[in-house]
Amino acid sequence: MKKIILLSILFLPVFLYAQYWEVGVFSGVSNYNGDFSERGIKMNETHFAYGGIMRFNMNRHLTIKGNIIKGMISGSDENAKKYYHRQWSRNLSFRSTVLDIGIQPEFNILGYRTNHFTYKSSPYIFAGVSILRFNPQAYYNEKWTNLQPLGTEGQFLNVPEYQERRYKLTQIVIPFGFGWKYSIGRNMNLGCEFSARKTFTDYLDDVSMNYVDLRDLLYRNGQIAVKLSNRTGEVNDELIEKTMDDSRGSPDAKDWYYFAGFTLSYSLLPRGCLGY
Repeated sequence: MKKIILLSILFLPVFLYAQYWEVGVFSGVSNYNGDFSERGIKMNETHFAYGGIMRFNMNRHLTIKGNIIKGMISGSDENAKKYYHRQWSRNLSFRSTVLDIGIQPEFNILGYRTNHFTYKSSPYIFAGVSILRFNPQAYYNEKWTNLQPLGTEGQFLNVPEYQERRYKLTQIVIPFGFGWKYSIGRNMNLGCEFSARKTFTDYLDDVSMNYVDLRDLLYRNGQIAVKLSNRTGEVNDELIEKTMDDSRGSPDAKDWYYFAGFTLSYSLLPRGCLGY
């Protein structure tokens, strides 16, 4: 037992010496998958995304990464191809900023160390947990209008069935993905990565279930809620009446969003650390 304690004390400085922090930035793009993407990804709805990262390198295979990334997601029935009738039968669209704050363990498959002779490049995989902040909006009367407070699918009607459709603008999501990192100097690291975010809501785009009675919606939430719940009148000669049996969205699958881009980070290496 004494030998084990002695060896632990002797090797503790070596173990601590091998650990180091990184701070850096992320620059890339964001997109989403949901009721406006026909369960695929619409490349014309890709937007710029940016943020910051911090890594704690525990050893050459295991890294803990934190991130703050901000991007934009959007969709429109104008993009529908498979469901070519959606423009005149639904005519909905949205945009939303997404703010993702998360933490993920990274596994460096080949082993990675900044400024190392052998482990200077490696693919990696990661998974973790994030907090998402989003806010779906629609463009109406030459301005962007927040959709969640309007209850476009009856969320604020005094009916239990509709109240179950209420959603919060802050959600827990599961991020996972893969990437490649490369040491480009004494302290610098360059990487590229792709990540998917699994959400537990179908309302990133404010569309999920069936239509509600517009008269009830008018009484509870007013004219703007009615206008943005059913926008068929903007592309047809007259409003297409919808009943509570008509589908406004598809609740069978939750929404997703994605980030892809490059990372550039600076390693805070111990003094004199070279090729360890």
